[in-house]
Amino acid sequence: MRAKKDAEVDKYGCEVFFDESFPPHVCRFHVLIAAMMSSQTKDPVNAAAMGRLIKHGAALIGIHFNAGSGLTVESMLEIELQELAQLIRPTWNKNNPKSQNPEKTRAVRI
Repeated sequence: MRAKKDAEVDKYGCEVFFDESFPPHVCRFHVLIAAMMSSQTKDPVNAAAMGRLIKHGAALIGIHFNAGSGLTVESMLEIELQELAQLIRPTWNKNNPKSQNPEKTRAVRI
């Protein structure tokens, strides 16, 4: 075990993209989407993409960004695939189009 928790993953890991006041299902959805985007992506880049998704999701469902829980299955259903690709663009390359992962996930309607 590490004595200090000062690595980037400690600040930007998949489990840090929600507030404990969020409903449990929203917390789990945030972790799922963050994990889908995190493969071969630096943690700060993934964090920025998650921030954009959460903020955009909040705008789509008409809540104030600081009110939290903007990234939900419902808000993901409202995002067009091209728009989703732009929001998460820095996390993928042409050989690994990660925008298809959340697209497939939202199609399943968790």
